[in-house]
Amino acid sequence: MSVYLEDKYKKELDFDVINENIELNLNLISSYPRSAFLKQFIELKSEEKLPANGKSAIIDLMKIEQLIDMPNDHMLNLTKFGYEVQRNGGWIKHLNREKTKTIRNDKKADYDFKTSKWKAKTFWPLLIFGALGGLYGTVDFITEKINPKSDKQNEKIELELKELRQMIIEKKETDSIQKPEKRK
Repeated sequence: MSVYLEDKYKKELDFDVINENIELNLNLISSYPRSAFLKQFIELKSEEKLPANGKSAIIDLMKIEQLIDMPNDHMLNLTKFGYEVQRNGGWIKHLNREKTKTIRNDKKADYDFKTSKWKAKTFWPLLIFGALGGLYGTVDFITEKINPKSDKQNEKIELELKELRQMIIEKKETDSIQKPEKRK
């Protein structure tokens, strides 16, 4: 159930005073056992900037916020939500937590928008780059399978290594301090 207030009523009402009154009465109702708080014991800090019948207005606002329920015309009970609000520090702290959650959600939505915008701008270039890399790898793999040049290349490398070893051994024999021995 939602209540729509006209602009002229919003200007006349002071929501800080209303929230303080809700906090006060939430504390009062929670201190009594279930179905033991009478409607007539509702207290008001101040009746300034409240609707004409302040007590019934506070009760109605608490019912709208689902903090209380009324099993009959005279009794008030806290709902599960009302107990949770009271247990977690009261109505004003609950409003502050809701306000910070809203701010966080707004920031998150803004960051999500910015990152999705960035992803949209970088998607196609990265996709093309990845496709070209995959295509190059596939072509390289296929050409390697079709033309196995690695055996010929390995043979050339082994021959060059043998020649280098021979040159190193010959150079050691001539450069050494000891007398060179002739090999047979």
